[in-house]
Amino acid sequence: MPLRLIFTLLFILLTPSVLLAQARQKIDSLSTLLKHYTKKDTTLVDILNQTGFEYWTIEANKSEQYGLDALELAKKIQYLSGEAMANRVIGVSHWARGNFYDALQYLFTAQELYQRNEDLLGAANSTMNIGLVYADQQNPDEALRYYMTALGFFNKIGYEDRIGTTYTKIGSAYASQKKYSLAYEYFIKALQIHQRINFLFGIQEVSNRLGILYMDQGRLEEAETHLFKSLSIARTRNDHEHIAINLENLAKIYIQQKKYSQAENFLDEAYNTAKAYGYKKSLLAILFDLKELTAIKKDYQASLLYFEQYEVLKDSIFNQAKSHQIAALEKEREVRDKEQLLSVRKKEILLLQQDARIDSLIRSLLIVTVILLSSVGFIFYRHQKVKVRKNFELLQSRQKLSESREQLANVELENIKLKEKELKQELELRNKELTSYTVNFIQKNELLEELELKLQSLKKTATDPELAKELNGLLQHVNKKLNIDRDWEDFKLTFENVHQNFFGNLLKDYPDLSPAELKLCALLRLNMGTREISALLGISADSAKTARYRLRKKLNLGQEQSLNDFIIGFA
Repeated sequence: MPLRLIFTLLFILLTPSVLLAQARQKIDSLSTLLKHYTKKDTTLVDILNQTGFEYWTIEANKSEQYGLDALELAKKIQYLSGEAMANRVIGVSHWARGNFYDALQYLFTAQELYQRNEDLLGAANSTMNIGLVYADQQNPDEALRYYMTALGFFNKIGYEDRIGTTYTKIGSAYASQKKYSLAYEYFIKALQIHQRINFLFGIQEVSNRLGILYMDQGRLEEAETHLFKSLSIARTRNDHEHIAINLENLAKIYIQQKKYSQAENFLDEAYNTAKAYGYKKSLLAILFDLKELTAIKKDYQASLLYFEQYEVLKDSIFNQAKSHQIAALEKEREVRDKEQLLSVRKKEILLLQQDARIDSLIRSLLIVTVILLSSVGFIFYRHQKVKVRKNFELLQSRQKLSESREQLANVELENIKLKEKELKQELELRNKELTSYTVNFIQKNELLEELELKLQSLKKTATDPELAKELNGLLQHVNKKLNIDRDWEDFKLTFENVHQNFFGNLLKDYPDLSPAELKLCALLRLNMGTREISALLGISADSAKTARYRLRKKLNLGQEQSLNDFIIGFA
């Protein structure tokens, strides 16, 4: 036995039964739900359709019954979406059993209902199912036409699993035409999609088609590998239809390999499965293979019996009457489509006639509107002409008034400039007075200090006690003159005239400033240095520096801030 076949058989034996349990569990859950759900509504229709859908590949007879129950209720409650799905379920169940006429009848109805309901996905699925019926009738050209239409729908709505499934159908149609390269290309595209999204039924189906493709090309070992893979998945899914199909395909390989015993075993199992579940298409192929196998084994009586059964079944599937029925059904659908197209065209003509009447009415309205607009335009023009003339006159009046105001403003500006000049002159005069007063103040204090120094020198050299006493009296008098505040008050008055509210603003922000510190601020405002300040205040230069330091602290100035700049900039 080839190594690849051994691995394939191991894969089948070791495949878990989880998916089978899941499939059974889903059907059991739906059956339980049906027993307990009593309302006759859209939900019940959906449950019946879903149950029929699950039975498509397991038991087609049950699938049809659930579809019929759903269809009856959907019609009764006028549930269009449920009615469309029920027709599809019934149609596919007939296709699975080889009832092609009935299949097309229900699938065409489903397609029409989906289109009426604007359900693109449902219409696409029904279109692909119709293609499957034509494919089984050995009409690949018609099948491809429906497949390509369905593929366009699926691409438009982006359903990847359905795109992959449609690729498989297209590949099968090309394979039946012996266009193997095209078929292989579509099969591989389908397999890649199904493997990426882990769609087990899709992998099962395309594996079967690849097996058949390789078998047609005489590549039996590769065909066997793919068919065993498909059979394994079909058993896992409890998919009776594809179990029968794969068994029959494998039996064909064994007949070609002259492994007649294995072929007979596989055909017996395939026959029993197809017979039990009513899969006529599979049963037809199985009967043909049994006929061939018994003839090879020289059991001509059994071969003749299988041939007779084969012919009877073939006639029941492909007889001329049914061909005529299908052709009539297609003709009926074609006529219905033409009637619908004619109805649409009549509606279009009515709409065009209505549009023509509306256009005529619009033209009349446009003419009336143009006349009205012309009249209104003329009236508006006359009104605007009068308004423009009045506006021009008003503009001239305003221009004259503006010129008068401008002249008045120029006079006022001149007055302001003169007043400003007078104020500047007055300020300069006061600054001169303040400067003169300050200079006199400094000169007086310097004179007094010089006099004090001379008196102290004379006092030290005086030998006459009386003279010393007189000199001491003079020194005391000079000291009193140095410390007297009358000159300060005069200075303060002159300073306030130049720098108004300076002291008031300082005390408002810094109420803790002493009179001596206010004096220091005034002298700093005049931008005087330490020497001038010590002369005016009658203190030493060191004392002046100490006074400046204390003032900085009271004003909360940082080390980087200049005391002079702060005082000069203080408003």
